[in-house]
Parts: sequence; C-alpha cells; structure tokens
Amino acid sequence: MQWYLIVPECNVLMASSKRRGFMVELSFDKAAALALNCHALGVKRNLAAIAQAVKEAVEQGKNALFCGELCVSGAECDDMFLSPAFISMVKAEVEAFAKDLPLDFIVGLGMPAVMSPESFEDPQAFAESIAIGSDEDEDEGASHGTEGPLASAYVLVSRDGIEFCAPSKLQPESSRIDNSMRYFYQAYEFPGFSLTHGYAATIGNKKILIAFGDVNFFASEMMQEYVNSHKDEFAYIVAPELYTYEVDAPQKHEQQALTLSAILDLPLIRVNNLGCEAGGKLYDGQCLMIKDNEVVSRSVLFSFRPYEITDIKTGSEPALEQYDEMLKAVAIGLWDWMRKTYSKGYALSMSGGADSALCATCFALSQVYAIKHLGVEKYVSELKNLGVKFDYDAFTEEVVSYAGLGPYLSATNSIIMDQVIDAVKKHIMPQVLYCAYQGSDYSGSVTETAARQMSECLGATFKKWSISSSVKNYIETVQGALGYELSWESDDLALQNIQARSRLPSIWLLANHKGFLLMATSNLSEAAVGYCTMDGDTAGGVSPIAGIGKSNILKINRYITAQGIALDGFDQRFKVPAMSFIVAQAPTAELRPGGEQTDEKDLMPYPLLDTIRQLFALKRLMPAQIIDELIAGKDDKYKAVTTDLNLTDADITRFVNRFFALFRRNQWKRERFATGFHIEKDDCSPSSFMRFPVLSDSLLD
Repeated sequence: MQWYLIVPECNVLMASSKRRGFMVELSFDKAAALALNCHALGVKRNLAAIAQAVKEAVEQGKNALFCGELCVSGAECDDMFLSPAFISMVKAEVEAFAKDLPLDFIVGLGMPAVMSPESFEDPQAFAESIAIGSDEDEDEGASHGTEGPLASAYVLVSRDGIEFCAPSKLQPESSRIDNSMRYFYQAYEFPGFSLTHGYAATIGNKKILIAFGDVNFFASEMMQEYVNSHKDEFAYIVAPELYTYEVDAPQKHEQQALTLSAILDLPLIRVNNLGCEAGGKLYDGQCLMIKDNEVVSRSVLFSFRPYEITDIKTGSEPALEQYDEMLKAVAIGLWDWMRKTYSKGYALSMSGGADSALCATCFALSQVYAIKHLGVEKYVSELKNLGVKFDYDAFTEEVVSYAGLGPYLSATNSIIMDQVIDAVKKHIMPQVLYCAYQGSDYSGSVTETAARQMSECLGATFKKWSISSSVKNYIETVQGALGYELSWESDDLALQNIQARSRLPSIWLLANHKGFLLMATSNLSEAAVGYCTMDGDTAGGVSPIAGIGKSNILKINRYITAQGIALDGFDQRFKVPAMSFIVAQAPTAELRPGGEQTDEKDLMPYPLLDTIRQLFALKRLMPAQIIDELIAGKDDKYKAVTTDLNLTDADITRFVNRFFALFRRNQWKRERFATGFHIEKDDCSPSSFMRFPVLSDSLLD
C-alpha cells in the first residue's frame, strides 16, 4: 500500500526533541505496571485514572509506570478508529496529559496513532514509501487514507512529550477475537522500521525493550542476537499486551513471559488491561514482575478496582483454580456491565435449572468481590452513583463494625468475610437482583422449590407468577385465525416455543420498571445446536454464561455445592448451599406435557455434544472425521463420552449427524444472541470466535 503524506502537524505522532536533559535512571525496582479498567472512547476518563495512578506510583518511589495496549482510547472503539478527528483528539489529550507529569517520570501508554517518518530508523525510506498514493485510497478510513498509516502504538511519554513510539503487531493474529487488521497496520508493513532496535527505547543512559506484539518474534534468534550485543545497555523488558480472557489464558501468558525473560536474560514487566471494556471481551488485568526466572510479583486477576498497580513489593497473588477463575471472570463482566450502563441491577427469569442458578450466583459473586476489593465506602459510593436505594448508613455501620473500612483481602479471615457476605445479602441483594419464577402448566414443584431456595440463599428478591393464561390467549388467538386447533402431535415445537416466549414480556416489564438489565440464560452448548427459543430464553441485555458449555456448567454447579467458590485463591469462600437443589435435577426445559422431558433426551448426552463441538470448532474436523476419531478412541481417549455412556458406534454416528444438522440450521439464532462473555475458547458467538454461513448446504454426506 502506498500513501500520500499530506498530514496536519497535529495528527502525526512524533517523538520529542528532548528539550532538557532527561534524568530518569531506569531500574527494575523503580518500575511498576498498571492494569486499567478502560472505557471505550473514554480518553479523558482513562487518562485521568492513569494520572491518579502516577501520583500513587511517585509516592511509592517509582519513576516509571507502564500500561497496556490501547489503554488511552480503549481497545474496543471499533470503527471510531477510522475517524481522523478521533485519532487527532487522542493525540491532543496525551500531549496535555504529558505536560502535567512529574519531572523525571516516564509513562508507557498504548494508543492509536498515525505514524510519522521520525518514528523510524530510516525516515527517508518511510517517507518515500508513502509519498505516492492513488485516488481509490482516499475513502478507506484513517488506516487507509491520506493521513498515513494508523498503528496501535506504544509510546513512552514524559513531561517533555513523546520520547518513543513503536507499532504493533509483528504478525497477524489468528484469533477471531482480534480485529486489529481492520484498523491498524502491522509492524512488518512499515517501511524503514527496524524490527530489532525499533523496539529498543533509550531513556537516559539505559534502554527498555518494548516487547510489543508477537512473543515468538521477541524470542527469535534475530532479537536474541541484538539484545546480547547490547546487553549492558538494557534495564528490563516491558511487555504491554492486550489479550482477551479465555480458560487457561493467564497461565499460558505467564509461561510465555517467563520464557521470554529467560531467553533474553532480562527482568520483565508484563501488563494486560482489566475488566469488561465494551461488550463480551474480558481482560484479566494480569501484571507480572519477573526476575531471575521467577515471578516476584503477580497481580490479582480480575481486580474490581478501577486500576491495579503492581511492583516488586506487591507480592505474588495465588493463582485461582479453573472454576473459581471462570466464575470471577463472569462476575467482573456483570459488575462492569451494571456500572458502565448505569443500571440499578439485574432481572432474571429463574427457572430452577442449572443455567439460571449459575447466572444468579455469578451476579451475587460480583457484589461480594466488589466490596471485598473496594471496601465498604467505595462500594457504597458505586451503588449510590447507580441510584440503588437502600439504607446506606445502616449497611456501612454494620460492615465497619466487624470488618473495618477494607478492602477485605487476604488479611481478613473467613469468619469476617462470611459476615460481610451476610450483610450484602441482607441489605444489597434484595435491591439489585429480582428473580422471577414464571410457571406454566408443565412446571413442577421441584423446579419452583429450587428457584425459591436459590433466590433466597443469595438474598435476591423472589417473585412468581403463572404464564398459563398468556399462553392460552396466544394459542386461542392463532387457532381462531386459522380456524382449527393446534395439537402436540403436529405442533410440538411451536407449542413449546410459545411458552418460552410468553415469559419475556413480563420479565422485561419488571426489568424496565426497576431500571435493571435483563440477563439471558443461554449456554454455549445450547447455542451450538439451537436448543433455545428466539425472543425467549435467548433474549436479554447480556448473556453471562453464553461462553460456557453445559458440561462445564453442570460440573461448576456440583463444585459450588461441594466446596463453594474460593475468593482470590484464599481460604475465604462464597458458599451457596441451595445449589444442592439444582444439582439434584436432570436439566429440563419443562415445556412439554408428561413430565419426562429432559435436555439430553431431546438432544444427546451433553459431554458428547461438547466434545463434538470442540472437535469441530478447535480442530476444524469434518463430521466424518469426528465420527472416525470418536469411534477409534471410544475405549481410551474418548471413553468418558462414549463407552462410559453406553454409546454404540451407531449411536455416535447418529449423534454426530444430529449435531451438524442442528448446527447448520441454527446459525441465524447465534447471530441474534444477547452479548455473551468469552470464556471457553470455542464460544459460538460470531463476534468472538466462530463464524459460519447463515444459510449453508449440509456438511453431511
């Protein structure tokens, strides 16, 4: 691609001319990492939070603070990245931010920026490459227009201005989560940019290696040779990242950071953004300080604070077990959705089944973590800001009487934390979570009891009503128009769906009345095969467990029943004894007469369904290949989902074929789901991972 370089001075990101002698003496123990809970498009808000963190870092004796990729603008600005005016505004705000920095302090920022020739080792080569353009390029947006190539840039700023700038990424990202190539040019595409010392920032008499982009490149022989030849010049590595959470991702990225530090034999500071910025992506906020092949400091994952500072004195927070980590990820997503949409809470259609029970539990967990991390005063302040009405003074006084002002982290014992949780259930939960059991003619006492027990256990307000009259009115209206009656023999699916849809108007009314968001309860397994009702259980503002398969949901609920949820890896646990009412039942939609309907009878065993889903989505196997793989491994690798379930080869073939028939038929549903959180890698959301034609031919023979 070739470019015009007709750029107003204010739009181009240029390094400063260092108007004075820069006095920062880089050392690992004077550096810190900042995980920021970013607001998309919230440039002033984000920079204000960073400025506050800088003040704290100075008080702690630091002279350098490093943030994550695109922390200034937010990473999820989407096509606003194509607005030249927005890019110009980001630069202006960063320049204003820099002027107020303390003397001899450096801040690493991620931001969208139009690159200039002065940013490169060979400015002339870069300038010449963009000096010629064509008319068809002019309307292609900020990254494809006359202003020059746009980068997701990492800059080092001081009071003197921008000291250093480098673009990401070194290689196109294969993940469906990453849409950066739509907006940003990659490092390899910038002529004249050195792929070695282009990432070496000289500050004072030392260098920082900005490992910004593909980790494998910075571990390459080329980079090793460059670093080794300048070994005495480097103080440490900074690895600003922007990766979306999914199961096992924190552990994988920690190992990558340890490996890179060992290969280059340098201390390393790693930082990721934090929280739910603008939709379904979650950032874990993992910050690491690594020295001598050891993690000397590890931040808490998914902090509920606006930001988290990590340095060598912070200590290493214990890693969470997988289920605890997944639940905390969903919890911070629900917390951020609530506060960033200025909602007063959530409404939930509580069926008494596994999915709605887990959704309610995750929201209650979000309140527990919020007060645990923020302390009672800041937590109450957040709720006041949302307009949640409760007795603020009584709640604050009660919590302070036995727990203090907080935050209530590892120093707070389990007994005190239990008291804090009880206070949240008593004062807060009845105001922020309404659970409604909407029974039909086919609902049973078991599910109603389970729904009530779960709601009361979590402190939520519980309501119940019947949808029978609404369903009857809908059926009679259509029958009257048609001139004949509907029957279960010929209209099974239609009569099931009208019940699920009849629940939506009333729960939406409740949500709107209270100023709540509505939670949808669909899971990943149901999404894959379309075992859900459009404008029924799929409807809502946010779908918390849409990225978790049913097999895992059932395991998680059993785990909660047996152990409770570990809070930040300590002995403190969030206990939900009423979950025992949920795990005692087989999952059922309760939409058909007879009382014998179960999900697995309608579909197939969930463990097998989820295995087929993963083989298709992750290994990219075709149906015939999946059948062969399952049959070949039925006595070893896939024994738990085949032989142990007494499935024959014919059963396996039948279920695989059924999966693909349903998967192909239901892509239109997946296109319309409420926003879900990306948890398992192979979630079915077209915006997160799995893209598939809405209309397609069969993959089956």
